[in-house]
Amino acid sequence: MRTLSLATILLLALASARAADEPDPMMLAAEADALFKMRKYDDALAKLDVAIKKDAKFAQAYYLRGRARYMKGDFKGSAADFDKQIDLRPKDFERHWERGITLYYLGRHEEGRKQFEGYEKTDTSDVENTFWHWMCAYKKGGEKAAREGLLKTGKDKRPPMNEVLGLLQGKIKPDDVMKAADAGDLTEAQRKPRRFYGHLYLGLYFDVTGDRKKAIEHLDKAAGEYQIGHYMGEVARVHRDWLKGMK
Repeated sequence: MRTLSLATILLLALASARAADEPDPMMLAAEADALFKMRKYDDALAKLDVAIKKDAKFAQAYYLRGRARYMKGDFKGSAADFDKQIDLRPKDFERHWERGITLYYLGRHEEGRKQFEGYEKTDTSDVENTFWHWMCAYKKGGEKAAREGLLKTGKDKRPPMNEVLGLLQGKIKPDDVMKAADAGDLTEAQRKPRRFYGHLYLGLYFDVTGDRKKAIEHLDKAAGEYQIGHYMGEVARVHRDWLKGMK
């Protein structure tokens, strides 16, 4: 048997040391997730690009990159990553409401509607899911079809989401949503998320029903003084900027 030369041994040792210094894809994904939560989307994307280059079958990295791309307004890239994630991990489909939101911006409304119907199987009391399903159905078939096809949603614990549902059902007016958000003896900190959800969904409602000016007014408030530290807090910003960028 041949023995390795000293030069070969040194090269192998150097290669091993370099490999040990390089973070693995899971570590890169964890770092990217932390950056995402700090809204450092470019930095998160850079790490996820490397993670996927190292492991092209790492479904979680595609999921995280899809979220980050959405935040940058790259809807095509976001959808491509979410689609790849589901190709690699089909069990993720039903819970993937983020994918449904991205599909809306691409005009893939029928696919979006089916995505939100899938999520309904995991949570039957989420008015947000029902609302985005309604948005897709409205764009696909108009107001009458969207109302007739509303998901059978149970009581949502978050004020004023039940009033938002009532708005879609035609039972109340838009002003009633903010009245519900402000109802009760609450501190400003307690009232803030209520106002956020009220302004976000009124903004989306006015956009879908054709009043862009009112939509932007509400979304400015949801993305500004009432913004919350959650994915949906950034959706308010993304949707507002998307509207403002339209000709």
